[in-house]
Amino acid sequence: MLSSLISRLRRERTQNRLASDGPREESLELDSHPLLESDTEDKPRSDQNEAGYAESKSSIPPPRPVGASWASLPNKTQVILLLLVKFSELAYRSSTRTYLYSQLKWFDPSLPDSVVSTQAGTIQGFSTAVRVGSAIIVGRLADKASIGRKNMLLLGLFGYAVSSIGLAFSRSFFTAAMFQAAGGLLDGNAGLVRTVLAETVKEKQYQTRTFTLLAVFANMGGAIGPIIGGVLADPVNSYPTVFGPGPRGWMTKWPYALPSLASALLCLLVVVMLSLGLDETSEAARHRTDLGRRAGILIAYGLCSPRTRYSYRPLGENEMIDRGQDDVARSEVGLNDASASSRSSTSHESSGIRFLLVPTVLTLISRFLFNLHDVTYNTLSLVFFPAPRASLLNDQGIHFGGGLGLTTSQVGIAMSISGFITIPLSLLVYPNISNRLGILRSYLIFLPIALLLYAVTPFLVFVPDRDLPLWLSIGGLMCLKAISRTFTCPASSIILNNCVLDPSVRGTVNGVGSSITNAATSIGPAVGGWVLGLGFKYNLVGAAWWGLVVVGLVQWFILWHLRHK
Repeated sequence: MLSSLISRLRRERTQNRLASDGPREESLELDSHPLLESDTEDKPRSDQNEAGYAESKSSIPPPRPVGASWASLPNKTQVILLLLVKFSELAYRSSTRTYLYSQLKWFDPSLPDSVVSTQAGTIQGFSTAVRVGSAIIVGRLADKASIGRKNMLLLGLFGYAVSSIGLAFSRSFFTAAMFQAAGGLLDGNAGLVRTVLAETVKEKQYQTRTFTLLAVFANMGGAIGPIIGGVLADPVNSYPTVFGPGPRGWMTKWPYALPSLASALLCLLVVVMLSLGLDETSEAARHRTDLGRRAGILIAYGLCSPRTRYSYRPLGENEMIDRGQDDVARSEVGLNDASASSRSSTSHESSGIRFLLVPTVLTLISRFLFNLHDVTYNTLSLVFFPAPRASLLNDQGIHFGGGLGLTTSQVGIAMSISGFITIPLSLLVYPNISNRLGILRSYLIFLPIALLLYAVTPFLVFVPDRDLPLWLSIGGLMCLKAISRTFTCPASSIILNNCVLDPSVRGTVNGVGSSITNAATSIGPAVGGWVLGLGFKYNLVGAAWWGLVVVGLVQWFILWHLRHK
């Protein structure tokens, strides 16, 4: 009897357990197989689960992209070498222009200021006229597999050095003009630097910062060059206690040789650095043996510790030591861009001609006009600042003449002010504002500041000839120049570079852009110097400056039309 009672209790316990476990097992089975059909009572619950899952999935934030910071800029060593090319180019040119007016006066002291002004504009115009045709040739040669970008950069820097040495020992206007023209025969570095820089840093998010650095180093060269030219020109008379007769007598015979030799030494130093450290970026020319680059790698291995040398050895001989994984990421981006462009080439065939005829042509015209008024302003300033002051008794309205009467060293200081102001603006202000406004829109906003600068510069003749008011006025104008050029110079380069669709012809297109730039810098200084000379002669010195305002207005309207394209 007891055994039967125990058996009955066990059966009841088993039935209760099965009754309690059944729904849970069914629920687990349905949840684990959501694609199976369930009863009508379970369907709403399954839909609610799917909706909740979708909601939770959509609430997960997407991964944040890595920001383009200065620290994460790829290929820093290569970028720095290219920036040094730009620095040496601008230092060479700005140093030469600083003392050119005084050197021309030294050639023939009997010449009036109007003739010297015309000669200064003619020399600068003649030297850049040679670059009009040579820039296209240099760009084509840089695209050839047998030559490449690097060799043409080295030839351009070597041409700067030869031009500086020849100008150092010139004794006449004709000789100075010939050596300045010789420096432009193989000069296409302005376009080549942009080309190699775009091929070195291919990621779009880094291009704004890269071209900002290009503008910074250009401004550094434009700031240090006038100081070199102004301080070292005519050292015997400027520093008689330091540079006197005797072993330094050659400085008396050639008083303007020292700054030219300093510029030549700087260019040759950059030639050595590029030979040892710069990689070839042309896809067609990378297969060539680069003895200079191999020597640079051996020197780098010799300077590194054995442990560092062992850890970097797997990169291979043709890789930069510090490139690391940046090259892998850059190559992946390049492959993706290439595949994307190949997929969309068919769809762009019909619109390619329209793109070439409208935005690209407008961009090239805008670049021509920008360099026309920008370079001409510097040329006029380098003649206007040292020109002697004129009497203000005969001044009536816009009819006034004369210059500021600054010494060569003072001219160098005045021209370097804007360069030093531009450096912090380019590093701290330009990236944020350009990213917020956009490249073209910031170009449109800050270009009118340059027009205001052109309009008020000739009125400096009315500032009293005393240090404080004169230098405050010059400093204020140089601030306007720095603010405008901080945004307009890199924008001009970026817009032109973005017009290139085929990377294989990027060197040629930038060569065309360099030729247009050289045409502007050839015509502008020559015409501007001639008009300024007439202004000195006929007491209308402001005419040349106000002509720049007209040119700038035309460019602004072209940019406005380009923005709507």
